[in-house]
Amino acid sequence: MTNIKNKIKPALSLLLYLASIAPAALALEFPSLTKKPYASGDRLFACEAYSEAAQAYQVVVDQYPEDAKAHLRLGKSLARLGQEETALNEFFKTIFVNNAASKMPEENLEARSEIAAIFLKRGEYDEAGGQLRQILALKPQDKEVRGNYALCLQNCGFLDASIEQFNMLLRQEPKNITTLYNLGTVYLKKTDSQNAKTCFMKVVGMDPKNDLAFIGLARAYLFEKQVKQAIAVLTKIVERSPSNYYANIALADAYKQAGSEDIAVEYYRKAIQLNPKDPASKAALLSIIEKSNIKSLVQNSKVEIK
Repeated sequence: MTNIKNKIKPALSLLLYLASIAPAALALEFPSLTKKPYASGDRLFACEAYSEAAQAYQVVVDQYPEDAKAHLRLGKSLARLGQEETALNEFFKTIFVNNAASKMPEENLEARSEIAAIFLKRGEYDEAGGQLRQILALKPQDKEVRGNYALCLQNCGFLDASIEQFNMLLRQEPKNITTLYNLGTVYLKKTDSQNAKTCFMKVVGMDPKNDLAFIGLARAYLFEKQVKQAIAVLTKIVERSPSNYYANIALADAYKQAGSEDIAVEYYRKAIQLNPKDPASKAALLSIIEKSNIKSLVQNSKVEIK
């Protein structure tokens, strides 16, 4: 009996030894099976070496095409490189792989945030809003996401829904200047000048140097045909910030509404000089020229209208 026990002990010891070295041996033979397949890419990404990081993550994606995190990391690197279409492809693959693996919706939050950021940058508000709405369903307290979602609704023409979202933000932060200003612009778009004025006046009360809020306030005055008040406000802003394109074009609109088209032309001319690519000032100036036949003023201003 003693001899049998002695024979068993070495065999058990050998098995325990093999068990203890097995993970290390596998890691040596298959480096990709280590717990940190992204380590190299993560280090490069942290150093903002996005091109090299993308190459490192691509290796992992090629080896593990069903790894959602690999697609996400690759997409983020590509996005930072400005390769938006390829990045979007990787982010949508992230969501597809997670859904196929029956992962919880929370696993897709980062990918959806990245997708929304690209669409917002492009001005594709419908697509961005779709992603942001799904994020809000899981993170209703995220103020930045809600603010961007409200802007998407505004730009898509859903003004009442946008106002609702901005008011939800104001219930959390009643004195948030950005939210108040954005809400004022939605009211302006809805031609609700009274509520717009209320928002803009709150902003200028807290931030007297906020030129955009003063311009918004003047626009509200113009809706109410209070042209003198609008001109007074805008004149001060142009004096304070002569290179402010929006102040110059708003003042031109105010003078046009007042019937002082010769003065309006001069401010449209200045607006064009400040922002030659914006079609709004050129269109307004052209309409005055056609109506008033004061081409000499434009010729003297040396502004070419095409």
